[in-house]
Amino acid sequence: MPNSYPHNATSLFFSCIDDRLIQHDIKFFSHTGSTFITRLAGGGGAFLDPDDRKVALKQIVSAYKISAVTEIYLQSHTDCGAYRLAGENFISLESEVARLHTDLETASKYVREALIEAGANPDHIKIHVRVVDPEGKLHDRVGANLRHILSTSQFSPELIERIFDYANRAGDAIEDSQRHERIGKRLKGHVLYRLFYKESTSTYESFGFAATHLGMDVLGTQSVQFSSEAKGDSLEDTVRTICSYRPSIIVLRSAHDGEAAIAAKVATVPIINAGDGSGEHPTQALLDLYTIYRELGRTHGLRIVMGGDLANGRTVRSLVKLAAKYPGNVFIFVAPPTFEMRDDILTELRDAGIEYHQTTEVLPALAKADVVYWTRIQKERISAAQKQYLDEHPNTESEYSLGLAEVSHMPAHAKLMHPLPRVGEIKPEVDADPRAVYFQQMHYGMLVRMGLIEYVLGYL
Repeated sequence: MPNSYPHNATSLFFSCIDDRLIQHDIKFFSHTGSTFITRLAGGGGAFLDPDDRKVALKQIVSAYKISAVTEIYLQSHTDCGAYRLAGENFISLESEVARLHTDLETASKYVREALIEAGANPDHIKIHVRVVDPEGKLHDRVGANLRHILSTSQFSPELIERIFDYANRAGDAIEDSQRHERIGKRLKGHVLYRLFYKESTSTYESFGFAATHLGMDVLGTQSVQFSSEAKGDSLEDTVRTICSYRPSIIVLRSAHDGEAAIAAKVATVPIINAGDGSGEHPTQALLDLYTIYRELGRTHGLRIVMGGDLANGRTVRSLVKLAAKYPGNVFIFVAPPTFEMRDDILTELRDAGIEYHQTTEVLPALAKADVVYWTRIQKERISAAQKQYLDEHPNTESEYSLGLAEVSHMPAHAKLMHPLPRVGEIKPEVDADPRAVYFQQMHYGMLVRMGLIEYVLGYL
């Protein structure tokens, strides 16, 4: 993109409401009409109101005969007071540039629609977007591909650090009495849709609250299997239908392994995998790792004990993959027969030279743990062999239940985690123990998901 507008191009300037900036830019881009700037000011707000933006864009197309122009530039500045938060550094320059690029990409779609309605040849329309920082440097859009979150394999240590840093700052911001002035309007106009084929309270509401704190509208259903699926709709058709309503993000919980990736292939908006069968649960893994980081101050050199149903629990599988990225972590898998960690995870650990141990004994494993991650028996997913084992050993669940007597074997510094919901594998008497952090874990999860929402939208 050129460093200055060519004289024969029509420049559409997309700005924020700021009298100083507007006056300056009217003067600088003298051929850009004040009507356009006034009507379309305010970040992405006016563009996101279908009636307002169509009226304004048609006026511009008519007044400046833009339908005959083949090249159009949309520009914005990063020093918009509405987003720089009055001197607060909650939004980094990089995040601000990314956010404005996303707003301008949205604006470009609306400009294209108006031009086509005015008779422009769609094959000849070329729209550029760029952001100018406070020093006058131009930032072109890079990497406009959709950012899906499908697997823990996508989380590099660098991205994890970015999300964790964001979560730290977001945690401070939502506790502030002025939180809605600071972050409550961050994503106003965006829509998050939760498409859950399997019911969930914690994950469903965690994403809902995360989006609400950021100012998004939130919609969704947890009864897909009783509606469209019951009528024969495929996952692909359901995703295509929802995309036609123009959400910003779809958070998907699916019934079978790999379905999040299938949905991503047909989606026109980012897909966040909120659990696919017994496969992966990447956002849960990230929030679990963040919990470890917040509670113990590090993500490396840890003895991580995982107990319960390790064969069917996607949360433990995903956390192993993520924690294995950090040096010195040792895994101890505690499970009854037939419920052991699957071979694919064990093979990955062996191939990477990562130490792990398997046992059926609970107390010895707890005694040397830094982290204890406990899970329930996933009765909705158990195999015939596992059901037979439970029938033949009816005390299995009680034998793998943790009360104060068992937790007392854990070191004082260790932390007890659980993805929730629980059904008896951690007794309520443990809740007040300082080692139990599973409710803090839920709060940390919301902060991490706020960061992931901003990331997939290009704001982080």
